[in-house]
Amino acid sequence: MVRLRGLPFNANDFDVLEFFQGLDPVDVLIVRRDGRTTGEAYVLFGSPMQMVGFGTYCIQVIVLATS
Repeated sequence: MVRLRGLPFNANDFDVLEFFQGLDPVDVLIVRRDGRTTGEAYVLFGSPMQMVGFGTYCIQVIVLATS
């Protein structure tokens, strides 16, 4: 399971699934408090092996986002 932080408050399950396209996430839980999203989510993957390249994936996304 992977914890995400800093999501836009209007992000939904489909946005998170699209972000991880190609990594085969199994389930997404958007954290809510008092009916509002908190900017956090948890993503469950089918096996730990799917997350082996996860660090590289995040680094690539961060580099692209700051360019």
